[in-house]
Amino acid sequence: FICSYIYIFIRIYLRYIRGGIKMVNKNSPIPLYVQVKENILKEIAAEKFLPDSQLPTEKELMEIYGVGRATIRAALSDLEYEGRIIKRRGIGTFVSPMSRTAGFEPLISLTYFLDRMGIKSDSIIVKNEPCPATEKELNLWADDFWVHHIKRLRYADNLAVAIEDSFFVDKLYNIVKSIDSSSSVAHAILESDIKIDKIQQTIYIREADEHEIKNLPLGNNTSVIELTRWIYEKGDDTPVSFVKFIMPESLIELSLIHI
Repeated sequence: FICSYIYIFIRIYLRYIRGGIKMVNKNSPIPLYVQVKENILKEIAAEKFLPDSQLPTEKELMEIYGVGRATIRAALSDLEYEGRIIKRRGIGTFVSPMSRTAGFEPLISLTYFLDRMGIKSDSIIVKNEPCPATEKELNLWADDFWVHHIKRLRYADNLAVAIEDSFFVDKLYNIVKSIDSSSSVAHAILESDIKIDKIQQTIYIREADEHEIKNLPLGNNTSVIELTRWIYEKGDDTPVSFVKFIMPESLIELSLIHI
C-alpha cells in the first residue's frame, strides 16, 4: 500500500520537474473540471501525450491537479464525449488517434461551448474592415502592420451574450471572410490547412464600460469577463489572430449549472 503511494509520488514528481504539470487555479471563475480538461488538451496538442498513449490514472490525475475524483471524472467524461480520449475497460484511458489541432476547438470556440450546452447560437457582424495594428491591445504586431477587423455581437437563444472583436492576418482572413455570420470562426480555422501550434489566452473579471452595459444583458451585475487570445501558426513567431471576448460574468455561472 505504501509502495503504491511512493510510486504515484515519483511519477508526479518526474512529470513536475519535466514541466508537464499545469496546476489548476481554485480562485478562478473557470470551473475546475474545465481547467483540468484544458490542461490535458494542451498536453495532447503539445504531443506530451501522443495518439494511442495511456493517460495517468484517475488517482494520479487527482494528485497532479489537487482536485477530487468527481472533477477528474467530469473532465474525462467531456474528453471522451468529444472523441479526444478512449476508455478501455480494465486497462485504462488512452488518447484517441485524432489530429492534434482538433483538440484546440473547445478552448477557442464560443459556438462549441454553447452547442455543448444545447444552446442555439447566432451572431451579427457590425464591422468588417482592414485596419492598422495601432491599438494598445494589438501590441504583438507592429504599428504599421495591417490586419482585418471583424466585430460581432454574439447571441444565445436570441439573447446577447458576448461582444467579439477578431483581428486576422491576410492569410487567415481569406479563410474566415466568407463563412456565415452564425458559424464558428474557430471551426473554420481548424478545418483549414493552417496548423495552429500555440494559443496564449488571458481571462479576467472587471467592471463593464458604457458600451458593454448598453449591448449586454448585465442586469444588476455589471461585471464582465474579458478574454483575450493570441493564436499562432506552427513555425511562425508572428501571431495570425487576436480575439477579444467580452461576456457577462453570469455566463460562467451558466457553465457551472451544466457541469
